[in-house]
Amino acid sequence: MHANECRHTIQIQQKSVSLDAYGQQVNTWTTLATTKASIRPAGRLSEKVIGSQVTASLTHTIATRYQAALGLPIGMAAMRIVFNGRIINILSARILEEKNQWIVFDCIEASLDGA
Repeated sequence: MHANECRHTIQIQQKSVSLDAYGQQVNTWTTLATTKASIRPAGRLSEKVIGSQVTASLTHTIATRYQAALGLPIGMAAMRIVFNGRIINILSARILEEKNQWIVFDCIEASLDGA
């Protein structure tokens, strides 16, 4: 992985829960980092039916420079990436070669409502 491959600007966000004026829980997203990244499509989206649930597989692989402030890989379910207005949910994260230089996210693009 080379730094010149990181030509896309992304935001890495974390979900938190707050209360609205009526005391109802509301999900809010806080940007943890705005950084350059390499985004590679993983091919066609495929869906599988397992039991009564439809599960989708990997749609993107996103790599960026390591940032200790992200606290990875803990809490991936509560994190997402925003790229050009698109919401991309993080399935998993791994640190390449355990050298704390690059983080690779396996992702799936979300629907328009962010789910």
